[in-house]
Amino acid sequence: MKKLKLIILIIPIVSIGQTFEITNGQSMCMIGKGKGQDATINPYADEDYSYALIENIGLVEFQIRAESTTKDFKQFLLKPSNKTVIKLYRNNILYLDALTFEKVEASIEFSNDENKFPPPPPIECIAVECNGPTTRELAPVCGCNGVTYANPSTAKCHGIKKYKWGKCEDKQ
Repeated sequence: MKKLKLIILIIPIVSIGQTFEITNGQSMCMIGKGKGQDATINPYADEDYSYALIENIGLVEFQIRAESTTKDFKQFLLKPSNKTVIKLYRNNILYLDALTFEKVEASIEFSNDENKFPPPPPIECIAVECNGPTTRELAPVCGCNGVTYANPSTAKCHGIKKYKWGKCEDKQ
């Protein structure tokens, strides 16, 4: 008599975040360029907006950059052991940028439920490209995004409206 073997394949039905490593000062396109060019897939990319929870699971800080099709962009520095939530609009392109030659390690998870993750950082703490003139004095301020700027003028030029006097503390 033949014996019938039954193989059961169990597939978890949970959302598991993906992890990534970037080295040598490179950038990695996470989503937005298209099939074959993105490092990960945002299952909610066709919706008006979604959220990305990005966690720094490595030992060095890295930059997160979200660009729109009009080339406007928002950027954040993410220090080790920190995490942030970014609201992504349809057709946004999301990058992770290594700022040094050390290995960057990150995890990313997507959701379309605004209550699943903590809220995104306040708009006054999102850095933008500075295209205007700034003053030249050296009076360091720590922006609410955790970045040290040379002076309040430079912080404001980058769109940072909340800051405290002095350099940001290094959490490493």
